[in-house]
Amino acid sequence: MIYTLIAQVQQKASIVQACRALQVSSAGYYAAKARARQPAICPASVQVKAAFEANQHCYGSRRIVDELQAQDIMIGSPSNFSKADVQRKVAGRRAFAASHSNEY
Repeated sequence: MIYTLIAQVQQKASIVQACRALQVSSAGYYAAKARARQPAICPASVQVKAAFEANQHCYGSRRIVDELQAQDIMIGSPSNFSKADVQRKVAGRRAFAASHSNEY
C-alpha cells in the first residue's frame, strides 16, 4: 500500500524523497515493484506438474517434454524444435522413435 503511494507521488517528487518522507527504504520500494511484475503461475508449469504427478513422480525432464509434445504441447524455446518437428505438427503427423542397434 505504501509502495503504491510512492509510485503515485513519483511524478511530483523523486522516489528517494518519497521513501524518506514515508520512512521506508528505497530498496523495499524497488523489491515490491519487481515482485509485482513477476507472474504468479507460469501456464506451462501447471502442465509439467500434472504430467509429473500422472506418472508417479518417475519421469525426468526429457520424458515429460516428450509426453507433452505427444499431446501437441510445446515446452521449451522454439530453437529446441527442429524444422521437421514443426512440419510434423503442422501436417498432423506424429514423430516416431528410431531404434538403434549397437551392432556396427
